[in-house]
Amino acid sequence: MYRIAYRSHVNPAITPVEVAQMVERARAKNHRLGITGLLAWSQQSFLQCIEGPQAAVQGLMDEIAVDP
Repeated sequence: MYRIAYRSHVNPAITPVEVAQMVERARAKNHRLGITGLLAWSQQSFLQCIEGPQAAVQGLMDEIAVDP
C-alpha cells in the first residue's frame, strides 16, 4: 500500500455542486484503479489522502499536479 497526502488551494468560484460532481467522477475512476482515500474540502483548500498500488497513486498524482 502506497499513500500520499497533500493540500491544494480551491478555486474560489467552485460551487458545492461542482465539488460533488468531481467527487463522483473521482470515485468511479479511483475504484477502477484500486485507489481509496479521503477528501476534505473547505472554501479555501482541499486536503486529500490517496492510497493504493504505488504506480496507480503516482499516476493519479501526476494528473492532479497539472489540474488547475
